[in-house]
Amino acid sequence: MIFVLILTTNHWIEIYSAKSLNDEALYSLHLRSPARVHSTINGNFYVLTCNGIVYSIAQQINSDNEFNFNQKTNYQLKISCSMMLSSVLTLNGQESFVVFADNGQSMAICTMERVIYIGVDVSPYISSSSSLKSITSEKTQNLLLLYFNNKTLISCQVKLNESNEKGSLQFTPFDEADKFCLQNNCLATYNNGKTQLNLHDIRSCTCYEPIQLDNECQYLCFNESATYVFALVKPRGLFMYRMTDRRQMAKLFVYDFVLSMVADNDFLVLAMNDRRLLTLLIADPDDPTLQARIQALPSRYM
Repeated sequence: MIFVLILTTNHWIEIYSAKSLNDEALYSLHLRSPARVHSTINGNFYVLTCNGIVYSIAQQINSDNEFNFNQKTNYQLKISCSMMLSSVLTLNGQESFVVFADNGQSMAICTMERVIYIGVDVSPYISSSSSLKSITSEKTQNLLLLYFNNKTLISCQVKLNESNEKGSLQFTPFDEADKFCLQNNCLATYNNGKTQLNLHDIRSCTCYEPIQLDNECQYLCFNESATYVFALVKPRGLFMYRMTDRRQMAKLFVYDFVLSMVADNDFLVLAMNDRRLLTLLIADPDDPTLQARIQALPSRYM
């Protein structure tokens, strides 16, 4: 079952079934302040308001096998977090909600049971004038990417002890980046000054030989398994590279400007400037199942 959470302009949260968006909301909550929402793999939601209140909303099934949502816990954090820099991680097999303080010097880890505070010291890697701009993570991993206003990119591995009462952080700095993407413990970064695509396997601490691009990169994207990385290069060139050998697998000239792109394991979807969605099959010529996948496309039966 798929659910949609809507955050309205007057700060209401409303949750609907994707199959019945016109029906009455399954759950609603008035926050009274701007907020940021994160979903989890298990179908729960974490909501962070700009004044530091964290709401956890859990999905449940009642005795009639009907889905509903209930607010499980809410915390008033002891850090200032008006920027709402937050993300979802998996720590010791448990979904956890991470919130960074506005000054970037501390973070809160929230679970359904408790809140843990950890000091954050990235001074060896950045100047004192730098500030945290964004954080990125994968919901099933314990890794954060910290991106600063001077283009510094640092990975932060979060660990909790066995009792889930104390935490520690391990930092790894990367080169300055104008664009980056993270998927399945693989990292792609791009720097405008060098027009190079850099690929990293974070799990094995491997940095591969950079890929030289012809022009400025506008968008980066991995497929779901991080087997392939896609780069949209000015003016409108779409390139596909295989992660294992950095080989260019495909090149396509896109008919219009691209606003965003996203991929699963089989398809790449581009949101185009003319409001169309361009869907492309991810086709590796070395894939023995390629012809069968092509024949199975819906367009073959239209």
